[in-house]
Amino acid sequence: MRRNILSNIAEILERHKAFWNMEDVEKPLLRVSRYNGHYGQKPPPMKMPLADGTMASGDLFYLEPEMLSPERFSPKDERPSAVSATDGDLLPIRAPFTKVPWMEAIVGCPIRVSLQSSSMWSEPVLGEDWYRDFRSLKPMDRWRSKLLEFTDFLSANSGSYLVANTLMRGPSDMVDAFIGEEELCVGIYEHPDEIHELMAICAEIFIDTAKAQLDRIKPFHDGYCNLFGIWSPGLSIRTQDDASALVSPADYAEFMLPPQERIASEFDYSTIHLHSNSLHVVDAVLDSTINAVQVSMDPQPFGPTVMELLPTFVKMQEKKPILIEGPMMQSELDELLKVLSPRGLYVWARIESEHDRAQRVRT
Repeated sequence: MRRNILSNIAEILERHKAFWNMEDVEKPLLRVSRYNGHYGQKPPPMKMPLADGTMASGDLFYLEPEMLSPERFSPKDERPSAVSATDGDLLPIRAPFTKVPWMEAIVGCPIRVSLQSSSMWSEPVLGEDWYRDFRSLKPMDRWRSKLLEFTDFLSANSGSYLVANTLMRGPSDMVDAFIGEEELCVGIYEHPDEIHELMAICAEIFIDTAKAQLDRIKPFHDGYCNLFGIWSPGLSIRTQDDASALVSPADYAEFMLPPQERIASEFDYSTIHLHSNSLHVVDAVLDSTINAVQVSMDPQPFGPTVMELLPTFVKMQEKKPILIEGPMMQSELDELLKVLSPRGLYVWARIESEHDRAQRVRT
């Protein structure tokens, strides 16, 4: 339910600050909505307005930054108030077009679009000899400039929303995209020094790109909002390690976590995104300098259920604030709120019925 927050903005911000500090509170940060997943059905084709005023047609094509215009994706918000309403306990945010794999594009990966499957993905730049050529990696100014153009437009026109950094895939995902999954996995064993160096390069590109966006975003009460709609009294960053699914906990701790800690060192508040079916690395994350951990619940039958993960969530909450998002049944949400402490807890539950889940599992 959307509600006006101008009269109690101080209370809202104090609750968000309490989340980061893991203070004792009466209730967690909570948002509840209906799960709108496609149960065995293809999503509708993507509509993509182009900078020249036309709409993209056909299906597969390569995306170039010159094809994108923020005005075509982000109409001006005419409401004059700084922030007028919120969904649940979260602040309303906008971010540069998150479907674009910005970080992959910035490190030079070609970006493919499929309108029919409503998706974008990157293609590797280097092949099996990547370890000889990777030091030539330079950020693509065309893509970086386009991202900042989107950021500038949102910052100038989002009257009733806060602006956040776009969805930025972390160093391990950037390396995965740049050289390919197979080369990343083989490289850990055959070229470990080069993998460390490439991860470090990508971490610095990530930091530069994140700070360049924040430099263009207006602070709100001397703080910033992250992509999850949580305000912090300082610079906030969201990062991720989807490529962690490819490696063991030991290899994750050695190769993928250090660049994430480097990123965390440059921001006041950091949150790392993991998937519910990739929590084998969570112990290393909990012992890191990253401030908070967000878990996206992979819909059934593609990951463990909320009930199966409850012991893990309890363990996580002993060390860091946690964010739990994704599809769950009302009974699972009730149990989650019963077992976990409201202290340092954020839940965005997308409620599905037993019938919905059974239908999706069958398909």
